[in-house]
Amino acid sequence: AYRVEDPIQWEALMDLAKINHYRLDYNFAGMDKPLYEKTYPNADMMKYAKKIGLNYETGSDAHQAKDIGRYFSSLEEF
Repeated sequence: AYRVEDPIQWEALMDLAKINHYRLDYNFAGMDKPLYEKTYPNADMMKYAKKIGLNYETGSDAHQAKDIGRYFSSLEEF
């Protein structure tokens, strides 16, 4: 296995988003990806967003009506 380093400073980016009154898209589409199976952003990033009080909206990225709101019951993961 290998690890890919992410050059983006996510905490700094979320700090700027909060300062500029943006909302974070907390999207559950990644839960359906076999090699990822996490939310976008992941739980660690969401913990930081919550810590700094960054507002967010949940999204399903649904392409069919049956998928709207799927995984929303796992919101308490962070």
